[in-house]
Order: sequence, then structure tokens, then C-alpha cells
Amino acid sequence: MNPSLSYENSIAATVHASHPHPSLQEGYAYGYGWRAILLLMMLLTMIVAPAQGSTLEALWNDSQSRDYRAPASNELEQVEQLFRRTFASETSEALAADWATLGFQLEHVTEQGHVFTVIRERPDQRWGRGFYTFAARLTSRPVLQAPHALSDKFTGLIALRLFAQDQFAAGAWSTAPRRYQNEDDETVDADLAHLPERHLLD
Repeated sequence: MNPSLSYENSIAATVHASHPHPSLQEGYAYGYGWRAILLLMMLLTMIVAPAQGSTLEALWNDSQSRDYRAPASNELEQVEQLFRRTFASETSEALAADWATLGFQLEHVTEQGHVFTVIRERPDQRWGRGFYTFAARLTSRPVLQAPHALSDKFTGLIALRLFAQDQFAAGAWSTAPRRYQNEDDETVDADLAHLPERHLLD
């Protein structure tokens, strides 16, 4: 092979060898297509590979449950007010106590040098009501939500990795499968994207 061939021409030459008489343009397209696929696979591997010492991932994994219970209307009203206070960056002990009355715990964690507030269910009350995170800087930034975090493959992890980069004001993840069979062989609908009674950050 001519050593003066560029990388792209080398790919084109290889295509010519395996496919008689393709055009040079087809050879380029073939080469670029495979490189795009390889790049996508590399990026996906980086995203879904275990993150060393990821506190957010550990807490989210620990918060998952297969015991979904729909919240009552009065609970949703209280949660809405608590979300408003959390979005306002309130850090008082009273806020943590009010979350606790509904079965949630408030924690402050550090991930990739950024401090986040985490709201999640207490171990004795894990009923699939979600996992919530709030950034220290909330102004003019979008909210990231993964309502099918356990059922749509990798979406929960991808959303956590994105959120850890501190580009979002808040994040919400489901903590129960979208739909599953319980111990009584009954189908449980826990689709937080469509259920009218749920805790997502609407």
C-alpha cells in the first residue's frame, strides 16, 4: 500500500478491495459511517461504565423499590410546597423535618466537586415515590427528569451522569419499575410519566 495514502484514502482503498468498483465517495461514506458507530459505542461505554465512588448513583440504587404506593392528594399538596422551599435554596432544619414527616430524608452530597441536595425516601418507607436532587445554583437552568429510569435501559444512569456535571437546577428519577408484577401476581402501574398522582417536578 502506498505510504502516502491518508487515513481516509486507506479506508477507501480497503472498501475497494472488498467491494469491486465502488466510487471513492462511497468509500469515504463507508469509512466515516464505521468511525461514527465506533465513536458512539465508545461514548456509550463511558456513560454506562461504573463511576468510581459515585455518591449519587449509590444513593439512587439504594433508594429503589418494588413496593409502589400511589401518594394521597393531601401528600402531593404538601410535597409541592416542600419542593418550592427546596427550589428556594432553603437549608433549615425545619425543611428537613417537614420532609421527614412525609417519609423522606434530606441529605447534602458532593459529586465531582459540586454540592447537591438529595431528597429520597427513608428506608422504612420506600414506596417508589422517586429520587430528587437539587443543585446549589438553581437560577435559569433546566430540570432533568427520568420517569422511566429503571425500565428504559441506561436512562437513569445517563441522567445521573449528566446531572453530576452541574448543568441542571434539579433532577428527578423514578425508583420503581414502570410496570411490574407484585407478590400477588397483580400488575402494578408505576409509570411516573403518565400517572396523575405522582411526585415529579412538573
